Amino acid sequence: NVTYTFNKASNPTAEQLAAYARLQIAIDSAVWYANNYTSAVKHVWVNYDPAVPTAAANNEGWMRFGASSSYQNLRTMLHEMNHTFGTGTTSWWSGTAISGGKYQQSNANLILQQINNNATAQLSGDSQHWWPYGLNQNSEVSSSWDYVYNCLIIEAMRKDGLPAAGTYNP
Repeated sequence: NVTYTFNKASNPTAEQLAAYARLQIAIDSAVWYANNYTSAVKHVWVNYDPAVPTAAANNEGWMRFGASSSYQNLRTMLHEMNHTFGTGTTSWWSGTAISGGKYQQSNANLILQQINNNATAQLSGDSQHWWPYGLNQNSEVSSSWDYVYNCLIIEAMRKDGLPAAGTYNP
């Protein structure tokens, strides 16, 4: 299961309290999606850091969210959680999963083909991100199904060998 620690100031300002409220909804929702649609095992740390321009995460589980409320949401939280799982943050990602702008492993591409009802669909990616359903921008979300699809693809990536989200056990 995915669990979290939310690091908060002991005497928060009004700005921090507002950000904490938005981020609390986002992390609770993201953990719910991850725990219901993946078998990932990860502990993450949520941090509000106004110096961060958007949001950032590493594969050790550390996530930081900046001052802009447009990034303090479920879409960004799941996207950053993907980075803690190893997308764009591990040598497996850059050395095995992505080559020539395309995701090279079979399971995630198969689930994308099923989602899109397109036998030739293939995930695209770069050194940090993947698409479609990588939740890279707010504009990519048209319904809650996009969060489900994101998690189903992450689960398939785990089956493909995504290393930082716990051992895959079918």
